[in-house]
Amino acid sequence: MRTRTKGGMVRWLIGSEETCITGSKLPSKRQVLRFFMYQHRHEGKKIRESATLTAREVLPFWERATIPTKLLKHIIPKIESLYDAYVRLKKNRVRVTSDTQAENENEFKA
Repeated sequence: MRTRTKGGMVRWLIGSEETCITGSKLPSKRQVLRFFMYQHRHEGKKIRESATLTAREVLPFWERATIPTKLLKHIIPKIESLYDAYVRLKKNRVRVTSDTQAENENEFKA
């Protein structure tokens, strides 16, 4: 489910897409997915290419915090699996009465 706002598309569970990741804190899963969705849906890039761009956008935040990071080739599948988890949740979003679906949504938001 998505609605159009002045700033762009608002996606179910993650909010509006972001053209860049900003802030001084480490990006959340939601911010990463918002940037990924902007690259994938709005810019029309493939999943692998969008994940690569997202990983390159996130790495400077981790480096500034002097947190040891994985290689780019290991970060990309993590972002792709995050997107896959979002797609699986989105497929079952009509199951509003399901306790399992509600738990999965809350776990994804955390």
